[in-house]
Amino acid sequence: MKIKIIIGISGASGTIYGIKVLETAVNLGIETHLIVTRGALNTFKTEIDYNFAKLQSLATNFYFDEDFTSLTKIRNTKFDGMVIAPCSMKTLGGIVTGNLKGLIYEAVNNLLKNKRKIILLVRETPLNQIHMQNMEKAAGMGIIVMPPVPAFYIKPETLEEILNQTIGRVFDHLGIDLNNFKRWE
Repeated sequence: MKIKIIIGISGASGTIYGIKVLETAVNLGIETHLIVTRGALNTFKTEIDYNFAKLQSLATNFYFDEDFTSLTKIRNTKFDGMVIAPCSMKTLGGIVTGNLKGLIYEAVNNLLKNKRKIILLVRETPLNQIHMQNMEKAAGMGIIVMPPVPAFYIKPETLEEILNQTIGRVFDHLGIDLNNFKRWE
């Protein structure tokens, strides 16, 4: 049985995390459903030099968050998990209150109903009380809240090493050992 995951990229800083999750999943032969928000497009253009058409072509299925013609597919496909990387505080707030419109919310709703893993790489600093309460609510819903905090015990020399550490931990939570990063000893 082929593994199927959803990757959401929201408008927070850190779109490279979503790209790395997608690239890793593709390299593992995982079926990917990529959902990108309008805010993510703006951040993407600002942060990195990466061809957006290439990103779209990497995914098995690509959707814009506002594309409700794909709603049936998102609601009716049995997915193994979902990663939102990066996850903006707006997206987090919408998820925990049910006030988010779009395919990302529909995907989260589908996975929550089916008791599947959801991992949020939340991005914001400093955190205010509302952010922390929303993260606590998400954790209470069974969602894994995983801010992409660098592990300096690995003594990283490159950005790639920092990204690999975080992405490796994401895939650990999906039950897939990448064995490509140093673990705490």
